[in-house]
Amino acid sequence: MSSILHQEEEDIDMDAPVKQEDDDMFGDEDDEAPLEDATPINHTVANAMAASDPSANGAANQQQQVQDVPQTNMSPTLPPTPSPFPHHNSGPSSDRLRNAMSRITSSPSADAEAWGVLMNEVMSCWKSLGPLLVDASGLGMSVNAETWRKIDWIEACYLALLHHFPYASVYLVNLSEVYLRLVARTPDEIGQCVDVGKHPVLTGQSLMLTSPSVGERWKFYNDKLNGLFERYLGVDSNGKQALHGYTAGESIDALSATTIDGARTIIPQMIHSAPLWNLYIRKCAWEAAHAASQEYAIPPPPVGYQPNISQVSVLLQRYEESLRAAFKGRKDKFWNEVEKAYETALAGGAGFIDQNQTIWKNYTNFVKSWTNYIDCSMFVTQNMPGPPSDPGYETSIQQRQLTVLRSVYQRGITHPMLGLDQYWQEYEAFERQHSEALASVLVAEWLPKYQHARGVFLERGRVWNVTELRGGRLAVPPVGFGDRVPKGASAGTTVMDDLGEAAITGANKPTNEAEYIQQMEEEQTILSKWRRRAAYERTNPERLNSSDLIARVRTGYTEAACAFARHPEVWYEWSQWELLHGNSIAASVSTTPGQQNAPTSNAAGGVLSALLIAPAKAGDLKTGGNAIRALAVLTLGMECLPDCALLAQARADILERHLGVVSENGDKSSNEQHACVKAMEQFVNQSPTTLGFVLLQRLVRRYDGIAAARAVFSRARRTLKIRKEDEMEAEEETAAAPATDGVADVMKGSDRKMVTTRSKVAHGSNQSASDESAGFITWHLYAAHATIEHRLGKNPQVAARIYELGLRKHRSFISTPPYVLHYASLLLELNDEENLRSLLMRAVAACEDEDASTKEGETDAASTARRREVQRPLWDMMLKFESILSSQTNNSNVATDVSAIEVRRRKALYGAGNEDVVKGREGPPDEEDLSIGIQKSSLNEQLIRLEGYDVASQISCGMARMVDVLTVTGAIGNGEFDTSSLDFASAASASLAAGGVSSNVWGDICAGGASDVSYVQRLRFQRESRARAASSVLLGGAIGVQGIAGGTKLLSAKGAAGAALGMGMNTMIIQSAPEWIRPLLLLLPPIPKFGRGLQKPPPHLTTTKTEEQEEHTAISFVLDKELDLQLMGHPHHN
Repeated sequence: MSSILHQEEEDIDMDAPVKQEDDDMFGDEDDEAPLEDATPINHTVANAMAASDPSANGAANQQQQVQDVPQTNMSPTLPPTPSPFPHHNSGPSSDRLRNAMSRITSSPSADAEAWGVLMNEVMSCWKSLGPLLVDASGLGMSVNAETWRKIDWIEACYLALLHHFPYASVYLVNLSEVYLRLVARTPDEIGQCVDVGKHPVLTGQSLMLTSPSVGERWKFYNDKLNGLFERYLGVDSNGKQALHGYTAGESIDALSATTIDGARTIIPQMIHSAPLWNLYIRKCAWEAAHAASQEYAIPPPPVGYQPNISQVSVLLQRYEESLRAAFKGRKDKFWNEVEKAYETALAGGAGFIDQNQTIWKNYTNFVKSWTNYIDCSMFVTQNMPGPPSDPGYETSIQQRQLTVLRSVYQRGITHPMLGLDQYWQEYEAFERQHSEALASVLVAEWLPKYQHARGVFLERGRVWNVTELRGGRLAVPPVGFGDRVPKGASAGTTVMDDLGEAAITGANKPTNEAEYIQQMEEEQTILSKWRRRAAYERTNPERLNSSDLIARVRTGYTEAACAFARHPEVWYEWSQWELLHGNSIAASVSTTPGQQNAPTSNAAGGVLSALLIAPAKAGDLKTGGNAIRALAVLTLGMECLPDCALLAQARADILERHLGVVSENGDKSSNEQHACVKAMEQFVNQSPTTLGFVLLQRLVRRYDGIAAARAVFSRARRTLKIRKEDEMEAEEETAAAPATDGVADVMKGSDRKMVTTRSKVAHGSNQSASDESAGFITWHLYAAHATIEHRLGKNPQVAARIYELGLRKHRSFISTPPYVLHYASLLLELNDEENLRSLLMRAVAACEDEDASTKEGETDAASTARRREVQRPLWDMMLKFESILSSQTNNSNVATDVSAIEVRRRKALYGAGNEDVVKGREGPPDEEDLSIGIQKSSLNEQLIRLEGYDVASQISCGMARMVDVLTVTGAIGNGEFDTSSLDFASAASASLAAGGVSSNVWGDICAGGASDVSYVQRLRFQRESRARAASSVLLGGAIGVQGIAGGTKLLSAKGAAGAALGMGMNTMIIQSAPEWIRPLLLLLPPIPKFGRGLQKPPPHLTTTKTEEQEEHTAISFVLDKELDLQLMGHPHHN
């Protein structure tokens, strides 16, 4: 074993490529060809828009069209320069615009402030072009080439912003208004562009329309506008669902749901905006008017025809009948199409979203306009016959108007909205205007529904409002994305992470720890309000049926994803809700905690998973299982976060749990077995990171064996990049060799020595991966594969050589305690005490070893927390065993077993009383939470009662739970929470914490992409926020960060004096305690003047003081009584 474990330095070819080193470690078994790479997915948002947008085909054929078609790039990534507007290039405002453009160029996806400045200027420029757009449809030559250049620049700025922020609803509405103005063909339509929110109305000009010709520009912008509606509203101009490359009724299975087109077809609508729906209705009204003019042409009048008089000739009577039929057809066509557009908007959620009152009021005003007078005087000026009178048709329209208007009113009053009282009064007056008797019955029937909607609107305003949610914000990366501000960093310093171009710059970049905490607190506050909104809607305050409730909750999660598109936890929470509730089969798949842990037969599990993965049909939103929709949500999330391994792991987990179903005979088909592997393959091909390869290796090992896992390890080392600090020049290697050999020579009594020389890194295969998306190699890659070789391959010698390879190729690993401790545990099992001692001696220079202090006297809360911490190693070991070491060798489902153990572990360590399922964080729920509903219980309690603790926790804290599992199993973190490995593993982390040094000093808090690192940082910040807030309150703001907006107010003089009595003792105790015990100490009440930690006063002093107080009270009473008698004129009494 000595010759295998530690070879002499001269026997190892340091210049050999990585493949040769892997062959030396693994032997002949590694000759197997690497896994076949799947085709990567194009995740560019603008290109995906162009691929699903009908306007893309028109843009591709622009060169074959006439010269007046604009040559604007379909997917610009930056605003074009220079600007065609003269004042942008010179003048007082040019410097400000150039500064904004420079900031956007340096940080296009993070500097929201610079984008705001630019887009305000763009909107101002668009308004200035209004008088010049006399005929923008391409019908004439009134718009010159210079104006078109300005229009193209404005459009390019909007498209550049949407390239980086595809769900910016405010700017989508602005761009749609630009396109709508450019497709206006008549003076009436141009006039309607002034107030796009106004309801469409049938005018005399619309009635007399002829079939106008259109130019190429009109077709170009019309296709673009239709493409925007299909991409974001999910409907086409005919009111049908957008299919994105699929045909109506085509089946979409689980694997198709992992593609962008499949995900968009399953989740067609991503923008819920009432202004955008109003623009869609306006566009449909214009198209309806033009379609009616083409379908019902007005016949030319015969000789001798005079309108508005009784016709004597039979020929003239027939002409008048045909004329009457033409105008009747035009009216019916227009009204039917616009009514269909309104119903499409209501079916898409426009009736209950923000500003829904505009939809309902415009709908009712549109129906009321059916019987309004239409000015037909222009028919006389145009020498055209006007519409003849038709009393019978007008009567039928009135009856139809009554029915439709009553239906719209009755549906509208059941929706909470602004101006609901006025809307109810209008409905009540409408009913009483037609029949007082019927009105009394209908009003009594619909009054409770109106009152309930009004109460929900008021209650909803207390729970959340649009201003607090900041729904119009740009989805910038999370605070600290690409940066790392350690806990121990001093003010004014920022420690950069090795994320290359992913690091943010500009106004959103925190410059010090105080600003970092301030921005993080603000972001967490907004996120908690979005979670609060989703939790409130899930309680069904409006008492909706299942389908309406699903649409309501889904809309909330969609809007949250649009506002925080670069936060993976938002997408994960949405996918978990879709999986556990999302569709009509939610009730059948939701089980109690006891049922989840109960064993089920293979047939029952297969039927259950078959329901969850039931294919969806393109064009039908009510089809598809919950797992299909959850996969679609995760795919949409990965489109915005292509580097997020957490979302990729969540998607692979769903595929493994539900698509890889064990049949009754215990067999699996090849396609089902490798569905999760293929999904993870797609991720690592597109965004290779250490975490992605570790997760892929686990799946490959589970289904294809150790040999395939070795191929993944070799592929990862060839693909990922090596950090600069891990590279060693030749002279450094030579200088380091004697010292390390000397350490090995000190170990007497053994003929073995450790190969500790860290050689120069071979640049051949590793550096060939020049893709900027490739991540860096971290110690997790070597530790994960060494664990597989050791535990599953039963070859600890190979595992030891893998650890040694990591030390040779990455010199920072020797100063990484988790990696050293993993290697040390292996050496301990091999009873290699000398090499273990040598390894620890080399690592001791990088780690401070201080004894962790202990605390005396614990409250009940501290005792409970300590008891849970005692149980944590047992649960962690069980979870680690099931996640890493279990194999697919029987009929059981490994993923299901791991999930069941994680549920039990979560309840044992946390539970409903120590987890806030509303705001999605650990710790007891807020005591100041609002009381809602009839029972006036907290929102947290109602949610747990309705959904169960486990379901509510998986939705709000699901991603945090997944990170917890990955941390326990060693895929994430630095091992500070790995209590199941070695005793001195926790001791090392505790010693670092006691010294006031964060474990972040060792780096690599997450081996995933920038999005994964950002979420783990925010999760850690969220867990520490309560301790920080409690410390600030306990010490009167002495421990905390100054300058944070919204902080605690200054103490009054009396309060400050009282707080100063115990401030010194409180500060001394808490700051001197280890970091792991500080949250427990913060749960204790403040130490009084004669409290715990100081000597209590003697008993005789306390008793004497009480007797003196009683004597003083008696004397004061006698003196006061004597004084009263003197004031009343009575004689003095002794």
